[in-house]
Amino acid sequence: LFILSVSVYDISIDSGKTIEKQKSSGLVISTGTGSTSWSHQINKISKSNIKKLFDLVQQINPIILSNYLLDHGTNTSSFGNSNVITLDCLIETIEALYNKSFIFNPEDCQMMYTVRDPLNNGIFKVTKPHGFATELYIRSLMDEGHLAFDSGITFPFKSGSIAKFTVLPSDALCCVTFDVPCPVN
Repeated sequence: LFILSVSVYDISIDSGKTIEKQKSSGLVISTGTGSTSWSHQINKISKSNIKKLFDLVQQINPIILSNYLLDHGTNTSSFGNSNVITLDCLIETIEALYNKSFIFNPEDCQMMYTVRDPLNNGIFKVTKPHGFATELYIRSLMDEGHLAFDSGITFPFKSGSIAKFTVLPSDALCCVTFDVPCPVN
């Protein structure tokens, strides 16, 4: 059982003139450090969901997928050197590329945001449920809202309160990268 209040807020991305009124189960914001964990897990797509999408494409127009597989293939099939790619290989490639697109460098001065379970209707509209930003403004439209951080710290975020999220160069995580594998003792 998962019980949580609904989040209602206005959001502005990268000082955009567009402000969207959104209703969702929450908004997750992560830096590159957090991009390999929670934000990656909530955004990733499974092979079975990709397969479902391809099945729908087949229902709409069976020729589209067949032509794509023939025209854009890179793997040699059992038919010789015809460069036919298998559907399973295509699904696996899409899964890997899509899921990797949510992981970014911890030293980057950007954030990734994800709208959890967005409501789209005549009042609320989420045009971009996830993406990258250098600046986010969130204005609470909730009487009893809260901001929660990964360390378990929460702050009241009542109606009219505004939170600005940025990552300054001085705040970016400095990482040491080893190009040579370390010997294991």
